[in-house]
Amino acid sequence: MRTKIVIGLLTVTAAIVAALMTLLPLPGALGYAAAATYEQVENWAQLPQGMKRWSQATGVDIDAHGTIYVSHRHYAMPIMAFDGNGRFLRS
Repeated sequence: MRTKIVIGLLTVTAAIVAALMTLLPLPGALGYAAAATYEQVENWAQLPQGMKRWSQATGVDIDAHGTIYVSHRHYAMPIMAFDGNGRFLRS
């Protein structure tokens, strides 16, 4: 019984710490986000063969080399990588 209580308390403590950490801004992140501008470019991505349209996109990230990763709800290719010009690289 004590083991379950301790594990439960540790789980709750970890959840609280994780929630509080999301409130802490990363150094410089706010200034960068405020200075960023965005522009929608229609038909930017060249989708791989067999894929006619996007599914629901759930996230986008760019690595240090400029590769753009798009996560979306597609059973065969949940994460796709593109170069800066929208050319499909891999999934």
